[in-house]
Amino acid sequence: VESTGGPDILGSSSAWTPVGLATAFTVTAPTQAQVEMSATQESVNGTSGHCSWRFVIDGAPLGDPNYGQAINVGSVTTTWWTPSSLLWGQSFAAGNHTVSVEVRNSSNTGDCGANGDALPYGRARLLVRVP
Repeated sequence: VESTGGPDILGSSSAWTPVGLATAFTVTAPTQAQVEMSATQESVNGTSGHCSWRFVIDGAPLGDPNYGQAINVGSVTTTWWTPSSLLWGQSFAAGNHTVSVEVRNSSNTGDCGANGDALPYGRARLLVRVP
């Protein structure tokens, strides 16, 4: 699954925001799965922001309530695209499941964002590997 939509630029202390990544799948028996997300993000105003990322599995967000599962810190000298990634594994019970990704600026300064300029290099990708 690849994210869609225009730029999402998140200001200081923003709310958790879906990045247009979601996938649904069904397993017929308890199944181990690996969930992977890779993304690029940006800072546009040249000041430091903390771009925090997390998975939401079956409606339940993972990780710290403020910082999620991964944090990338923007800086004055590196305001262009920086990579971020998440990796998670768990056993899914038999039935239907959904996995999505959210991002927020967990800093009280700066900004961060995803899908900048609505260009392909600003996208995030989500992969669920089921053996």
